[in-house]
Amino acid sequence: MKLLTSLLAVLSLSASALAAKRSSASGDVYATYHQQALSSGSISLTDASFNDLTSMPRNHSTLVVLTALESRFGCKMCQEFKPEWDILAKSWMNGDKKAESRLLFGELDFAQGRGTFEKVGSALFPVQNY
Repeated sequence: MKLLTSLLAVLSLSASALAAKRSSASGDVYATYHQQALSSGSISLTDASFNDLTSMPRNHSTLVVLTALESRFGCKMCQEFKPEWDILAKSWMNGDKKAESRLLFGELDFAQGRGTFEKVGSALFPVQNY
């Protein structure tokens, strides 16, 4: 349940955070990740790439799903949701090849993004201990 709540919060925050064009540097970030997204749909992220995509200023929106796909984590919902997320991301990218929406889809797995999970968890549940 905590994972689902975290996921929904990150999706809501990321989807609504579209900033105006501010610098050529942020345009380069978008262009780099957009090229990856064209070939795969959803971009596999790490803590560093998540921070790169979501840091300000930016001229794009990013939807990120937080997952824990390895069997040791036992997140059956993550494993069931992944194929649907991949279909959504690929479909979006196929329909937006000119990048008019400036929207990127990403996936951050716990194994590659533990630091981000800790930040998001402490922001959402500040009084709970893990």
